Amino acid sequence: MWGMRLRTDYARQILITKVDAGSPADGTLEVGDVILGVGGKEFDSDARIAFGKAITAAEKKKNRGVLKVIRWRKGKSESVALQLKVMGSYAPMAPMDCRKSQMILDDACLACGSRGIYQRTGVAFLS
Repeated sequence: MWGMRLRTDYARQILITKVDAGSPADGTLEVGDVILGVGGKEFDSDARIAFGKAITAAEKKKNRGVLKVIRWRKGKSESVALQLKVMGSYAPMAPMDCRKSQMILDDACLACGSRGIYQRTGVAFLS
């Protein structure tokens, strides 16, 4: 990222800075790994946008939640697979009447509840 607006349009890789225990990346990605691409191809456009689109595609039922990434670790590149939750596709009027949007909201609420929410000066903070 560069500049005051934190633009990522020239980024062609994603540095892993944290891996949460129990996440789809746990055991497959490590801090310091670099994602060079998805689906067997290196990124040739904004890596974050391409990665987001690949996640959306992987979550479709037909792709069974499998997200294949090109991982660089300690000088070696290899293709690895992350198992994501199958969430289907967004509804045409998402988030309205959208099963996937509801699943995302439900998961976010569960995550907030498991971490605890505290009120400080009228703003909710996760602990």
